[in-house]
Amino acid sequence: MISYTSSQMIVMPIMLVTILGISLLIGRLLRGKSDKIRHIPIVIVASLLLALEVIKQTYLIVNHKWSYWSIPVHFCSALMLWYAIAAYSKEGSTLRQVGYGTSFAGSLLMNILFYIGPSSIFGNACDNPIANFNTFHTFTFHFVAISMWMLILTLDLYRPTKRNYIYSIISFALYFCVIIACAYIFDTNYTNALHSNIPFMEQFRLFAGQFWYTVVSFVAGLSAIAGILALYWVIYNKVRNRPRLDKQINN
Repeated sequence: MISYTSSQMIVMPIMLVTILGISLLIGRLLRGKSDKIRHIPIVIVASLLLALEVIKQTYLIVNHKWSYWSIPVHFCSALMLWYAIAAYSKEGSTLRQVGYGTSFAGSLLMNILFYIGPSSIFGNACDNPIANFNTFHTFTFHFVAISMWMLILTLDLYRPTKRNYIYSIISFALYFCVIIACAYIFDTNYTNALHSNIPFMEQFRLFAGQFWYTVVSFVAGLSAIAGILALYWVIYNKVRNRPRLDKQINN
């Protein structure tokens, strides 16, 4: 499953380190600023992805290349919705915090899957990112998208609470339901909903049947999101409580 081409072995680590470095630098430069100022990079990333998607859809329609596969319900494309909620919802609102949570978890999960099986998501875009529009869009869109979890982390924007956690899980559950429905309605394999490019999952589907494959995929995806958000919540609380604990020890 983990297989890299020669170009991916060079480009992908460099891009990951570069994006992480830029995110850390932005976090450092904006440390101590108001939430409104630290929120600006989130708006930039969300706006850039929306612009890239509009350009892509226009390009496909104009060039008569549009198909059901072009509908932006793929996991990577659907991140735009959560990014937009995080970016454009009211400052200080629960909705913005839920947007931060879903964006963080979705972006990090995509990052992990991206680097486990790059060719299944990325194709040959690393060979020459500017070879044509498709490779340019694929390369740019995905690397911009994975920057979101790093920015939310380095800018310290997400404040996990029980309510935010529950709402984030519900939003992902609804999204997975939409994916499954669209996959069957349009007979298109969005996010491996109909069959899997992961060998052991495809073997399970053939063995257990489509229904149980769908159930297991749904539970696995939701569990991954829930686990990421829970881990963030635990670490967040430990970091936030450390100064208080240090003060008690010193006294």
